[in-house]
Amino acid sequence: MIYSIFVERDATIYERLYQMNTGIDPLLEILHETPGSGSSIYNSRILLKFDVSDIESRVNANKISNNAKYYLSLITADVREIPQEYKIYAYPLSSSWTNGTGRYTNQPVTTDGVSWRYRTSKRVGTEWDIVTGKQ
Repeated sequence: MIYSIFVERDATIYERLYQMNTGIDPLLEILHETPGSGSSIYNSRILLKFDVSDIESRVNANKISNNAKYYLSLITADVREIPQEYKIYAYPLSSSWTNGTGRYTNQPVTTDGVSWRYRTSKRVGTEWDIVTGKQ
């Protein structure tokens, strides 16, 4: 049986643009870039929030096997300089985050939600529990 769940909220956070929020941008972006001739490498991360309570209750009621397989399906919108092989890692977050109302193209940059530096917003100032090394 195939059972689909859809994301509740999502955002891309950018190391180089560490205060920018993209909470309502229609695209998610995975980047590993070296802008200009500098030696710095900047990354992006995709944050996805799913409501898994229905799956949890189905597993607990033995309606879904404990060894069921789960897949994440993402569709490529624009491909440039992508290697033949690459790995994308997925990790759970231990902290909550606020989606925000930003888009990548907003000028000035929107800072009212999650970013590389903040879990909530620049105004509230709640930073991630892990130090990123970039200030």
